Amino acid sequence: MRSHLLALGLVLAVPSAAAAQQEAGSHYPATAAQQLVSGRVTLECVIAEAGRLACEVFEEAPLYWEFGEAALAISTEWRVSQRTLTGEPTIGGHLRPTLVFEPGPPPHIRHVRPPRR
Repeated sequence: MRSHLLALGLVLAVPSAAAAQQEAGSHYPATAAQQLVSGRVTLECVIAEAGRLACEVFEEAPLYWEFGEAALAISTEWRVSQRTLTGEPTIGGHLRPTLVFEPGPPPHIRHVRPPRR
């Protein structure tokens, strides 16, 4: 249950539509974008101090298109609330966000919310 509550604390900056398109273009793997290849990456993240995340690639498909590296680069920009809605500290908690990469034009990167339990 605690990990589910921690997911509620994930704060993803929501840029303007133009900024989001520019960000997607800068993070989307170039070869995959040119060949219109889509991808999906699930990260395993541990919440560190100041709400920063330390993430590793948990699942990546398809392999060898650099989607994992792109997802890790994006995750460095994320921040998590330092407390849950009930006031518990989040440091040391785990998150498993999934990113879906969709080719363009323009390319898009979506954060997929896990199903509610």
